[in-house]
Amino acid sequence: MTVDLYDFVGNEIVQAGTMKVNYKYTQIQVPISAKYYFINKFALSGGFNFAFNIDAKVKNNANFTAFPSGKIENARTLNVNPFVGAEYHITQNLFADARYNFGFGYINKDGADMRSSFFQIGLGYRFK
Repeated sequence: MTVDLYDFVGNEIVQAGTMKVNYKYTQIQVPISAKYYFINKFALSGGFNFAFNIDAKVKNNANFTAFPSGKIENARTLNVNPFVGAEYHITQNLFADARYNFGFGYINKDGADMRSSFFQIGLGYRFK
């Protein structure tokens, strides 16, 4: 994320430059889902994704007190968000799936209103 920096010069506000801010949330994600097979090879799924925040850090390229680098102290320990997806069986053992995770809940307890939404695709092998 790029943030514009402003400063007061006399009685004017002028842009003093930009600052690049990177947020990193290390998480363990546990999806719980239910599937419904419309046909033998195609299924729709839905459920909830439980994301446990292990480590949350922010890094910027400037020395600016409003966005200090280091550990994010107000990160939630657990984020729970719904998802929907689809799965297609290519062969008896090989399948592809895709899902979208809706970021309805905030990642932080207070401060910046940040949410995490994402789309993921996968290729899997089922052992029988």
